[in-house]
Amino acid sequence: MSLALSQKTIGNIQVLVLAGEIDAQTLPPLEGKLQELLDKGHYSFVLDFQQVSFIASAGLGVLMSVIGTIQENNGDLVIASAQPEVYRTFDLLDFTTLFKFTDSVAAGVALFPNAAGVQGD
Repeated sequence: MSLALSQKTIGNIQVLVLAGEIDAQTLPPLEGKLQELLDKGHYSFVLDFQQVSFIASAGLGVLMSVIGTIQENNGDLVIASAQPEVYRTFDLLDFTTLFKFTDSVAAGVALFPNAAGVQGD
């Protein structure tokens, strides 16, 4: 399986739309994109997981590796539309306390204080 990744910006929030499986083999594009955006000073993220069918520990590790930097810079990383099986993986490892989860990208965008009046999909 592969991982497709696209990016859009809503206000100053970076929305990454992911489709496929997140594992050690498919992880490099996601890891690279997150690092590229962090290097450019972006710290507000919504990851659209609607089409993500699986996340392995390697994927969780990458998210863990960036959440500290994001939060230290007054940002956040929200996971939107996670499938029940994917959410369960986060929950089993108690990662649901580290990340915010929403039912839609729009709800994720709305969690950011500077998103007032910004429309997501």
